[in-house]
Order: sequence, then C-alpha cells, then structure tokens
Amino acid sequence: MPLRTLADWGLPQGKGGRITTTEELRVSGHPEIFVAGDLAGPPEPLPQLAQPAIP
Repeated sequence: MPLRTLADWGLPQGKGGRITTTEELRVSGHPEIFVAGDLAGPPEPLPQLAQPAIP
C-alpha cells in the first residue's frame, strides 16, 4: 500500500503545510473533523514550545 501524505488528504492547508482549522481545532469546511498537534494550523498559531501547553 502506498504511503499517503498530508497533501493527499485534500484538506485545506496553510502556513507550513498545516491543516487550516478554526479556534476549536475543527477543519475549515469540515466541522466533523478535528486536528490537533503539529498538523493543526489554528487562526492564531501558538509557538511550538512546551510553555503554551503548561497551564
């Protein structure tokens, strides 16, 4: 089976190839799909460091 890449999924992508999401991490245009972690591209991105995850 061939390996699929993120671009093959057909979801909207933004800066850095991340999937474009809403503030609630739902995929833009596909509210039934959630994206989290390094693949998510929220409207106001946070730095990819531990500090934003620490409450």
